[in-house]
Amino acid sequence: MALGGIVKFGVIVIAIIALGAVIAAANRPATPEPTPLPSYSPRAVRATVEPTASVEPTPPAKEISYTVLKRGSLETGAGGIVIPVEYLNDADMAALGEELKQDYASDRTVNVRVFTDNRAYALYDKVIAEQATPQEDALYTKNFVGWYKKNGSNGYHEFDTFIGGVLGEHKTLTY
Repeated sequence: MALGGIVKFGVIVIAIIALGAVIAAANRPATPEPTPLPSYSPRAVRATVEPTASVEPTPPAKEISYTVLKRGSLETGAGGIVIPVEYLNDADMAALGEELKQDYASDRTVNVRVFTDNRAYALYDKVIAEQATPQEDALYTKNFVGWYKKNGSNGYHEFDTFIGGVLGEHKTLTY
C-alpha cells in the first residue's frame, strides 16, 4: 500500500474512533461528580500543561516509477534501474532516493546505478574496461544519472545524482 493510502487509512480509523467516543458520551447517563479524596501529600503539587502545537499532515511523497534491470545487492553485484528522463530534476531525484531507500530497506548492502536508457546500463562493462566506442561512451555518460549505495556494516548510505549525465551536475543525498 502506498504511503498516501496508509495515511488516508489512518485518518479514517482515527475519525471512526473519535465518532464512536462522541456517540458513547452522548448516550451515557449523567452521573454526579465524584467526591474528591483528601490529599495525603505534605505539599500541594501543581501541574502545568503546555498547549501542543497543531501539526499539519505531511503530503505524501511523490511516487517515482522505475524499471529494475538487475536488483543490486551483495549477492547479485551491482544493479541497475531505468527512470524516465522527466525525473531528471532535484525534487524527483530526491523522491527517487527515498523510494529506493524504502525498497531496499531490508537489504544490508546495495549498489544500484540509475540510467535513463537501458542500453547505457548494458555498456557498463565495456566503459569500465575502456573498450567502448566514442558513441557508446557518450550514450553511457549521458544516461548514467544516479548511483544509490548502502553498506549496513559501516552505516554508509548515499544517493549520488547526476543531472545531465555523469559528467553533469553532481549532488549527494546522505541517509
